[in-house]
Amino acid sequence: MSRPILASLVLLAACGTERPCDVADLAPISRAPAFGVVLSDYASTAIALLDERGEAITESWIDSGTRASGIAAGLGGDVVIVATPEPGTLALLERFNADRLTLAEYATGTVRQIDLRGDDPDAPSGHSPNVQDVLAVDGAIALVSRANPSFHPDAPELARGNDVVVVDVAQGVVLARIDVAADTTAEDGTPIYARPTTLVPIAHPSGARRVLVSLQRLSADFTLTGDGAVAVVDPDTRALTELVALEGLSGCHGARAIPGAPDRAMILCTGDAFSPGLERRREAGIVRVAIDPDGRITIDRAWRAADHESAPSPTAGLVPLDASRAAYVADPRGESGRDVLALLDLDDASIAILLEADASFVLGSGALDPERGLLLVPDADARGVHRLDVHAEGATLRDFVLLPTCRTLPPREITQL
Repeated sequence: MSRPILASLVLLAACGTERPCDVADLAPISRAPAFGVVLSDYASTAIALLDERGEAITESWIDSGTRASGIAAGLGGDVVIVATPEPGTLALLERFNADRLTLAEYATGTVRQIDLRGDDPDAPSGHSPNVQDVLAVDGAIALVSRANPSFHPDAPELARGNDVVVVDVAQGVVLARIDVAADTTAEDGTPIYARPTTLVPIAHPSGARRVLVSLQRLSADFTLTGDGAVAVVDPDTRALTELVALEGLSGCHGARAIPGAPDRAMILCTGDAFSPGLERRREAGIVRVAIDPDGRITIDRAWRAADHESAPSPTAGLVPLDASRAAYVADPRGESGRDVLALLDLDDASIAILLEADASFVLGSGALDPERGLLLVPDADARGVHRLDVHAEGATLRDFVLLPTCRTLPPREITQL
């Protein structure tokens, strides 16, 4: 036997002796975690749970290999953690080609899955509406945004997509469809579809309450982006109340609630979806909106990247810190070589760079614990989490926590649970 072949066999034998990863078996969690982390290579997914300090409780409580009663299929590669409509559970939304809400109970590991396609069970269409977000609005009743329109002329009402649907989570059924009436056309006449994404509650002290529905507004082939807008839904009547134009902006698909300010919200606009960085900048920005006593939504403040040439143009990861400040991620898009995390003060338009990653397209959506003043931002390249302290003067990088790496899946986003 030749020396190279012998060396290869020795190496393979050594690899075979490595201890396999612990099974993600939904073992009961004795205390509720503070944060959840999506680790994914976009083919498979694991969900890590962190404590209040941002340190790992478990590397993977559930993953694509988890098999348990109530799981129809393993997690795919397009998964997000959403605000749970059932206390005491982890809520996972499986998006394109799955369209499921997975609810896993921390205390028991019991799992329940809800199909959100709205298909006729006797004649499923096979269309994926690509579910995006879930928001509980009244007990077991939740709203679910769905981005992809069905182009089948005979699609059932509840399976049309490009909408918001009303779901009874307790019964696991889609009840009704809300048409956000936000389709438009490009200059050349190409249809632009609303493509609803994030759902954010907003409420006035008078009692008026609404749900903001951010809109990606893209053509069927995703190459054209429409004018920025946000749809507004009344959670009580479960009907559209208005469509608010975000003039001069586009790609406004990231609405976020503001800690301590339930009557306001921020919206991330990233500009034309597939344009180079300098072109995206022209229509990128961050908007703050407010609700009035009658439930009408007004634009309270708008920061436009085009007016601030030295500021990084926002592309992802908007995290409001308070009513005036927000952190956001800017990736290169032709403007620089590495991702940065920036801090914007909407009231005075000041910008500070909080950290710079070692690579591009690696900083993900972070999460804030406003009570502890702790901001966590995932870094897919470094395989861990940046911890920042938020205070009156701004935010300061505290340290970096390496996540357990048995599955070698990079962290993509963090959600406060």
